[in-house]
Amino acid sequence: GRLRQAAEHARAALVVAEQSALPPERRSGTGHLVLAGVAVEQDDLAAARSHLDLAAAAAAAGPRPEPVAAVQAAVIGARLAAAEGDGEAALAVLARLGPTGPAPAAAPLSGWAAEALAVAASAAHLACGDAEEALRVLDAAPAGRPEHTLARARALLAAGRAESAARQLAALPADDGPADNGPAAPLRVGALLLGAEIAAADGRTGEARRKLAEAVELARPHELRRPFAESGPWVRRSLREAPRPAARHSRPADGPTAADGPTGATGPTGADGPPPVVEALSARETEVLRQAARMLSTEEIAAELYVSANTVKTHLKSIYRKLCVTRRSDAVHRAQDLGLL
Repeated sequence: GRLRQAAEHARAALVVAEQSALPPERRSGTGHLVLAGVAVEQDDLAAARSHLDLAAAAAAAGPRPEPVAAVQAAVIGARLAAAEGDGEAALAVLARLGPTGPAPAAAPLSGWAAEALAVAASAAHLACGDAEEALRVLDAAPAGRPEHTLARARALLAAGRAESAARQLAALPADDGPADNGPAAPLRVGALLLGAEIAAADGRTGEARRKLAEAVELARPHELRRPFAESGPWVRRSLREAPRPAARHSRPADGPTAADGPTGATGPTGADGPPPVVEALSARETEVLRQAARMLSTEEIAAELYVSANTVKTHLKSIYRKLCVTRRSDAVHRAQDLGLL
């Protein structure tokens, strides 16, 4: 679940292979496979597809891939197909390795591999709208990993068995690690989102909002987006409807006080919140901030807007000055509080 570190190691491995001038038949596709997995979690489907194709090409040219890599490639390919809206294609990818498919693996699957494939197959069945088949696949596979527990809770909820889903979710092991760098951030985000959905359906709105907010904060350092997309439209709806903490930043109804200083000043406003905006954001600055709110890196924003990374940095500095903040996340929150995003 440490996506940034995984991506850094993968890129370093690719650089070493390139600098060593290794021929294709001696190169490993693992670096591209890892980058594909990270891209899926971050919901960059085009990059995921590109890296998965490169990993497949390396596997075809080189020695027989490790079983773990083959299983991971199938799982990533299935998730990518499901994300693209094709649940049947996702199941077809998994069937090439699964013991129930038309082309079983040459060697018996390990318990880990069978469980990983079952978890991926359950998600594919849910993408096809078949919750009962998703449960059947999970129940027929080895269990023990928290991913299996979360997948079963998700399938139970999809089958309309909310109470059973809540009990299954409660069986997940507690994680007392740091919230911003835990080893299983995608799993924890998925559990929080599922818990929020169950709470919202049960009328426990406050609990649902707390869990959703915690999921957002946990996902941000890892740029996790896919778990939110996989949770369905209720997440977007809940985020829209959630009250923003603008009250603590807003001005009193009767206008500025003596402590505020002159209109447009950048001095402190006391305990009620940060100073007002010095000047309006330009259209380009607003677009940069909108991309930053998507948790894109500076380089990714530059690619989205067809400008250089230095241009993005210049816009960000201007945004910080105008919003009276010093960090990107604070700029996004401030803009949301002010209704600029």
